[in-house]
Amino acid sequence: PPLQSKLCAIPSVGPVRSADVVAALPALASVLAWVVLRNTSYAWPFQDLIGGGFLCWLQRTMRLPNIKVATLFLCIMFFFDIFWVFISPLLFQKSVMVTVATGGDTGEHVPMLLRLPAIGDPLGNDRMLGFGDIALPGLLVSYLHRHDLQSSRAWCRGYFLPSLLGYFVGLCCTIVALTIMQMGQPALLYLVPGVLGTTVVLSCCRGELGDLWEGRPCGPGANKVKPQTTAASSTHVSGNDGF
Repeated sequence: PPLQSKLCAIPSVGPVRSADVVAALPALASVLAWVVLRNTSYAWPFQDLIGGGFLCWLQRTMRLPNIKVATLFLCIMFFFDIFWVFISPLLFQKSVMVTVATGGDTGEHVPMLLRLPAIGDPLGNDRMLGFGDIALPGLLVSYLHRHDLQSSRAWCRGYFLPSLLGYFVGLCCTIVALTIMQMGQPALLYLVPGVLGTTVVLSCCRGELGDLWEGRPCGPGANKVKPQTTAASSTHVSGNDGF
């Protein structure tokens, strides 16, 4: 709380708090380190740190109102990802998605993905996961967490933990397919069925798909909060309740 005190106001920016100044120091150091080391093998920790902060901010800012919007959104991105990874090479002689993610022939690494060096890889290649492969399923996972809270359910009885397990299984399938096919994979091909499929099947078994579909809390202990009616493209900003 003491760091929430206002220090000054900057035109076109607004009030600046003590917490903003404290947070700006490591943030600026991380960005500068990435800019200097971005084309070296030492840049990945700073790129992942910046990407992790961006992804957490995105989950706090954008919110899906119900499973109906999540299903439409994720199904569209499911086919979008498949097209640009598997079909675009037939039209453009190379995968557009992979080319953009790796910076093409520019020699510059674009900070649009998480990178992790492959341990024991004699070629020295990195394992890469695009922000969209985390942020898009993450919007559904965040919604399920809020739904569990509104329904007064523990993790073991809600939908949040099963969706995380579904994401983990989908990510494992992505790595297996990458190893077998030796080419970039559309991660949403495996992540969407893992997260959305798990949620739909589980809710059907519980007879609660209708409540999730419309964004209503369910269960006897549900906190009957009026469901959100904002569109998927709109944002709802909150500084207190996190995910």
